[in-house]
Amino acid sequence: MTYGGGLLEDILHAVDPPGENPSGGQVVRCVVEAPWPIVGYYGLPDGQPIGSLAALRSLLDHGQAAQLTGDHRKRLVGQFRRAAEALMAQKAQAAHWRRKAHMASLKEQMRQLLLQAAYVELALAASRDLFDDEKMPLDFSERVYERLKRYKYPLAGALKLLGDSLPCPRPDDLAYQRIKAFSREALDRHFAALCTRLGQRLHQLVAAQQEDEHAGLGPPPGAQTPALSTFSACPTEAPCPSATT
Repeated sequence: MTYGGGLLEDILHAVDPPGENPSGGQVVRCVVEAPWPIVGYYGLPDGQPIGSLAALRSLLDHGQAAQLTGDHRKRLVGQFRRAAEALMAQKAQAAHWRRKAHMASLKEQMRQLLLQAAYVELALAASRDLFDDEKMPLDFSERVYERLKRYKYPLAGALKLLGDSLPCPRPDDLAYQRIKAFSREALDRHFAALCTRLGQRLHQLVAAQQEDEHAGLGPPPGAQTPALSTFSACPTEAPCPSATT
């Protein structure tokens, strides 16, 4: 299709021109901006919520012309605030449980990493000989975690944050049997890799806890004054009445 080709004019002549509707319905748009934008649309004069594009078109094409009076404004503000507060409560609850699930996942990953570190410690104890200066007990109990604290960060920090909710090491655990077969050099490398991953998870968990503590500190929708504006379907020659408060 090019300018001057005549095809556009032929297409426009084949369809009906848009009709004019001087008495189209009036729509009110309500908005609050924080903690994130929430918008609601309502028809006048009954104040019914408009939940779809089809309902909006129907009201604009076939609704009754009406003005936004003081009574309408007061009723719509209250109706919109209640809807916004219910939506915010639903979103906040969903976000809360997502944060809790994320933190629980991080804690479980840290528990497994600490258990792996404990198995490295026990494998080193099992492989020591008479010429080793440091004597380490081969003790499959929670006390092995206490010995890990001597490595400081990130082991000591992770152990302090998780408390007593740690799995008890078992000599028949397949993970320990696999680690016990490592050479001394492989054990050292594996322990260093575990510390790196544990430090990453610890950083992520602390950040997630801080985010959870500060969540929901913004002003609730009920503490704000919604902005209201009106629009309607108008003939092309006439300006659309509009009001913003």
